[in-house]
Amino acid sequence: MGRQNLLAERRKSQSYFIIVEYQDRIGGRLHNVKFGKKKDGSPYTVEAGANWAKKYKLQALATDYDNKTTYDKTGKNDFSKIIANAQAAMEKVVTHAGSLLKNNIQDKTVRAALRFMGWNPAANNAHAQFADWFGSDFESSFTPEENSAVFSSVADNATFKHFSDDNLFVYDQRGYSKLPLLFFRVSLLTIATFSLGVLQRDVVQFYPPFPSWKKSAISSFEIGTYTKIFLQFDKAFWPNSQYLMYADPHERGYYPLFQPLDLPGALQGSGILVGTVVGKQARRVEAQTNQETQEEIMKVLRTMFGESIPDPTDIWYPRWNQEPWAYGSYSNWPPSTSLQAHQNLRANVGRLSFAGEATSQEFYGYLHGALFEGRAVGQMLATCINDPVQCTDKNGQPRYPVLTGVTPYDLYNEKNGWFVSTMA
Repeated sequence: MGRQNLLAERRKSQSYFIIVEYQDRIGGRLHNVKFGKKKDGSPYTVEAGANWAKKYKLQALATDYDNKTTYDKTGKNDFSKIIANAQAAMEKVVTHAGSLLKNNIQDKTVRAALRFMGWNPAANNAHAQFADWFGSDFESSFTPEENSAVFSSVADNATFKHFSDDNLFVYDQRGYSKLPLLFFRVSLLTIATFSLGVLQRDVVQFYPPFPSWKKSAISSFEIGTYTKIFLQFDKAFWPNSQYLMYADPHERGYYPLFQPLDLPGALQGSGILVGTVVGKQARRVEAQTNQETQEEIMKVLRTMFGESIPDPTDIWYPRWNQEPWAYGSYSNWPPSTSLQAHQNLRANVGRLSFAGEATSQEFYGYLHGALFEGRAVGQMLATCINDPVQCTDKNGQPRYPVLTGVTPYDLYNEKNGWFVSTMA
């Protein structure tokens, strides 16, 4: 809620609240930093975290996935048809996954679903491996083998069909965190908005300890690492394409994507280029120095654009996996989990409730998932405060202490190829 609504609610209820924040700012992974220099010597504002928006009139560049130039070890090389084939297969997976969900059919990995749809790239095909990375890793920060086909499709469908097909890359110099702040009114109640990474690291101690169903839920989901690397050059040496794509001949996801901000309608004249790495590549990059990363990137860029391009005047990137208040970028729903398992992640434990992007069923991994979950929990607790009878744990959010499998034990028999006992 906005500040005026916050004050009105406080006056009405005379309830008090305390916000405990690790940092000297509100926003968490919604975070902008000062980077580089304008012609007048002042810095630009760039988004270290969430970078795509659907509303709020922020200055943003409409993403055009067709506005791309592709490169490989030979330099400029058009393999856009391969990317289109991968995207077509992924669209089929999204439709297929909706059918699996609606008809209560077993989930599978995104890789299995892509293979079923005829997309099965060879490990030594650099172009196909880039297309595979762009269709999966770039969106979720996880490989197709690590992603749930059903629930990764749910997040995609819910976001783009509920809001808009457009993806807007924010470059607003006020910063994304200029959005209205949402506060929660609590009384003898607590909302924990720790990232999933923080909860999994056990860096916050809870007393009494969580029950086993809550511990299991926290350990069952994943948090990825998505790292944007900001570089500034004296001037742009790249074409006016939104996506500069590189297919490395040896390593999947090795500095595969660069997005210029020095474009007409964006930060034209800034000389800023944003590289993206995810997953194990992001963790590797975060563990090394800026100079080491710059040297690696420049080898790639000189493969793409020639040996004569200059070194950058500045480089900066966040280290999400090392931040003690984050330990990752955003959450992911892996295979072999369920709605009930995720509900256990969401569910309150006594007077302690949970909110954040990781607890969102449809919008996990997205900023608006955190917004909706915070609002839902805030409304739930507001009702609880106004009617103390509703404040018992019995009347809290649903939880499922026992998560059953899909196959009854009596089906593990010889007719089904199960010939020996496997019980310890």
